[in-house]
Amino acid sequence: MQNLINKNNKKQLLSFFLFLLFLFLSTSRIQADLLLPGQKSINSCFQIENIKDYPDYTFILYPTYVGGSFKIIKQEDCLSFYKMSSPKIYAIKTENFNSNDIKNSNPEDKKNNYFINNHNLIVSDLNIRLISALPKNDPREKIVDIYKIQLLNSQILKIKPTKSIYTYNDDTTQEKPYKALKFFPPLIFFPIVTILIEFFVLLLFIRKPLSTTLLYTTIINLTTWFPANYFYQKNSTYFLPTEFIVFLSESLLIIFFFKTKYKKALLLSFIANLLTASLTFVI
Repeated sequence: MQNLINKNNKKQLLSFFLFLLFLFLSTSRIQADLLLPGQKSINSCFQIENIKDYPDYTFILYPTYVGGSFKIIKQEDCLSFYKMSSPKIYAIKTENFNSNDIKNSNPEDKKNNYFINNHNLIVSDLNIRLISALPKNDPREKIVDIYKIQLLNSQILKIKPTKSIYTYNDDTTQEKPYKALKFFPPLIFFPIVTILIEFFVLLLFIRKPLSTTLLYTTIINLTTWFPANYFYQKNSTYFLPTEFIVFLSESLLIIFFFKTKYKKALLLSFIANLLTASLTFVI
């Protein structure tokens, strides 16, 4: 009878874990739009300064969003794109270009994907990256990266970044040679690292099978991650109160899952959350 109850509990626990994992993965795109504590959102875009030197060509940015969308690049345009996409710049002879061909193609179907099957396209090997967030104490409010076409023929499109124009919070601007800026790791990186850190903390002090400890740690962290992240984004001053609530919540969950005494659970939760909270300020 006891074995049957334990089996039912394990099934319920596994179902709950799979639900949390599905919820976490299904909202990964939303998470990517959120800011980490200590960040601010900035405007960033890029321009190609010498497009007018190539009047016979049409230039295309694709994809500008995960899964598709494109933009025609013009001399005066300062273009941006969804930060989780990895767009490329394409060139094509204007006489061979029809925007309806792109609209009628299917990016999910390799046989009907305009950017795979159109042999008139010339693609640049430039990896375009734009900064969307900076530390709050950084005076820059906008960054415009300037690119220049160095070579274009029937087979090669070479584009290089040459300079950046910074706009500061006092509305002054400054032009500097292009320099790649540090990128914040994607937000999904933090819960994964948090789970691993807390897993090893619990593994050191609690004698449970490896797989059980990992499962329970993942459930505990996914349970507290969503509300904690919500309050971080709502107001960064909620950081300490939110961490305290997470600390207490995880203590209770440790007691529930690992059947430990409350003093030990409080200590383990404190150590684990101290390490993971410190991660926010280190990275």
